[in-house]
Amino acid sequence: MQAKDIINKEASGVDIGPPTGNEYAGQAARGFFQTLEAISQAVPIPAFGVAVKIAANIIKACDDTKATLERADDLKVRIKTLVAVFVNELKGKKKEEIHDKLVQDVENLNKFVQNFFIFCITLN
Repeated sequence: MQAKDIINKEASGVDIGPPTGNEYAGQAARGFFQTLEAISQAVPIPAFGVAVKIAANIIKACDDTKATLERADDLKVRIKTLVAVFVNELKGKKKEEIHDKLVQDVENLNKFVQNFFIFCITLN
């Protein structure tokens, strides 16, 4: 596969499938806690409003974490594409033809990608 094919494949759009059961449950929980927040001041249970607000904030934090992981996955795909472009440009050339700086740049990029993948794995 050519580098331009990889780039075109990635740029063609995201794979949007039907919502999963977990996504339905998460949305229902968000709606439930939004409703509870709206009525929490009227409920005569001590600290009920605080508990509801804490639960709603935990759900929001989970959503934010999921969004961050999705962005990290997207970045991982983009980095793989960039590496493919570098590698395809170097294929078939003799080592003497490749400028020393380019070799160093590719090595630095490779180290960065390896560290980034380790970082992504620790997030999961």
